[in-house]
Amino acid sequence: MEKKTQLSVILNNAPGELSKLCDQLKAVSVNILAMSIQNAKDSVKELFNMREKTGRRIALAESYRGILKDSSDYSLIRLFVD
Repeated sequence: MEKKTQLSVILNNAPGELSKLCDQLKAVSVNILAMSIQNAKDSVKELFNMREKTGRRIALAESYRGILKDSSDYSLIRLFVD
């Protein structure tokens, strides 16, 4: 199986931010093979749910509540690149 590189980037959820990221990757000859975009708040919720399912409670629930509030203005971008 061929090895690929995954990048995870958190961007401000605003017009033009993804375009800036793509321009920066293009400038250094990074080829995007696949991309997924998720609201960062949803990603934090998934982490919290996994915390409950696995019983690994490294961070307090109060910490997640604060992060959820702050993360709603951001998007999590996952890229598979060459």
